[in-house]
Amino acid sequence: LYRRGIFNSKATEESVMTYKEIPIHMPLLKAASGCKQAAVHLNREVLKYVQMKEANSMEQRTLLTQSHGIRHIVSLVMENYQPLRNEIYCQVLKTMRGSNDLIAFNAWNIMAVLCSSVCPTERS
Repeated sequence: LYRRGIFNSKATEESVMTYKEIPIHMPLLKAASGCKQAAVHLNREVLKYVQMKEANSMEQRTLLTQSHGIRHIVSLVMENYQPLRNEIYCQVLKTMRGSNDLIAFNAWNIMAVLCSSVCPTERS
């Protein structure tokens, strides 16, 4: 949070954690920079899932583990497991903050599946 940005000002927690509807262009963590394309693709898939309308996602909410969207997100992490395992948690947590109820609810759905299949590193 104290790194200097492009405008030479301190980054606030709010600016880092605010939900944005566009995919990030860089991984949030340096560890994921080795698989930058996968990290950006992962962020795009997270945003696509959390922006689903309520009517379209009711079936997927009843059986979370069978949801194609969430299974696809988890499979992207598993392809590059070590570098992306913390990245996915950061992206989902960022999505939860400062967003509307439906987006936060969908992000919690992703988090519920992640916690049972992909764990963050012990350091994080």
